[in-house]
Amino acid sequence: AVAPRREEVRQIYESEDRVLTASLLNKYSVHYVIVGKLEREKFKSLQEGKFGELGREVFRMGGTVIYQTIE
Repeated sequence: AVAPRREEVRQIYESEDRVLTASLLNKYSVHYVIVGKLEREKFKSLQEGKFGELGREVFRMGGTVIYQTIE
């Protein structure tokens, strides 16, 4: 069942709904979200700002940022 998961990953990166995003991160026990070149290319409607609200930035180098989620 890859298709539903693929859609949920897209929602994690592109949805403006922070409640939905937090719910999906919790569903899959996601502790870190990576936003780099690949994610910026793949997810055209990337909503990166929400990750700083749903967690905290723990790493930044060049164009790559890693956010740790808050449980």
